Amino acid sequence: MEELSLADGDCRIKFSKERVGSLTEFLQKSDNHERFQTVTKDMIVAIKTMEDAGAIPVLPDGKAAGNIAASERFTTMDDVPIDCIICSKSGKRFGEKLNPIDDFCLVFEFDVAKWHCRFLSQNELINPSSDLPLHHYALMESKSLEFSLNPKALLHGHKLDTKEQAAVCHFPCSEVETMFSTREDSQALFDLMRQFPYPGNTVYIRQGHGFVVLEQTITSCLDAFNLLIKPHL
Repeated sequence: MEELSLADGDCRIKFSKERVGSLTEFLQKSDNHERFQTVTKDMIVAIKTMEDAGAIPVLPDGKAAGNIAASERFTTMDDVPIDCIICSKSGKRFGEKLNPIDDFCLVFEFDVAKWHCRFLSQNELINPSSDLPLHHYALMESKSLEFSLNPKALLHGHKLDTKEQAAVCHFPCSEVETMFSTREDSQALFDLMRQFPYPGNTVYIRQGHGFVVLEQTITSCLDAFNLLIKPHL
């Protein structure tokens, strides 16, 4: 469904967004800067690993079909703690060498009712991944499911996207295919997580969309990818 949408020239991002500032100022606080750099460096390694394994195909618009996210607690300039999502940018090109500051966004609000996010990025051309709603539902909204442990990191690639493949791998799979970046798509993953709770399940298959790996850190996500996903690619 995503490939057909992009081939028809439809936009990637299907939520409204508001860039409220630059990462540079926010990361002036040394603890924020260190945490952001540590996580994004792990993300760069994970994305490269997924590309090399064939888990991130190229879509009709020439962009890479895969993304990554993690929830982290930062502090505002007034020393108020705030839970945010770090995610890869929208429109990454396959094989593009990523920079920890230039190619990631820090999302500190996603309003489900308005389908709207507020975020920081290094410049006006850098926007959050079109799958940010999926990230938000998996890492933030899922807290309402009261798992024994909440997932904090996510890998998403556009492979292993059928019920038949999911059955072979013994991964839970959604029943319906939905358009990426929409409420329906995010809700489908949420419903799957409700039916097959984390951390007893760490890999979920979205029919027609691909796999989602959930873990506590990007590093543990990558370990799970190498163990559970890579052998089936």
